Amino acid sequence: MKYILMLCFIIMSAPSYAFLGFGVDCNSADDCLKKGDRIFDMSGGRSCGKALDYYVEACDEYGSSKGCHDAAVCYQFEQGNKSKAMKYFKKSCNNGNSQGCIYMQMR
Repeated sequence: MKYILMLCFIIMSAPSYAFLGFGVDCNSADDCLKKGDRIFDMSGGRSCGKALDYYVEACDEYGSSKGCHDAAVCYQFEQGNKSKAMKYFKKSCNNGNSQGCIYMQMR
């Protein structure tokens, strides 16, 4: 019983998602995207939530066109923040993501 209580305490005191294998930092764009996608999938594809942080990091820190596109989609359709969405669609286009370029032309 003592060990179960200790395990519960460790899990409860861990940073968000850390006990599931999600860290706060990423080691690469691919690492950020995988972590973001796992979090997004955990919501059943209904909410970006914390996944947005990973997509933004993949875009801003590692220049990932997919990370920029995913961040833009979250900003546009979940948060309704069109200015941030356009910023990330533009970055995704500039980094070679054709979907970002198409979206930029539609606006």
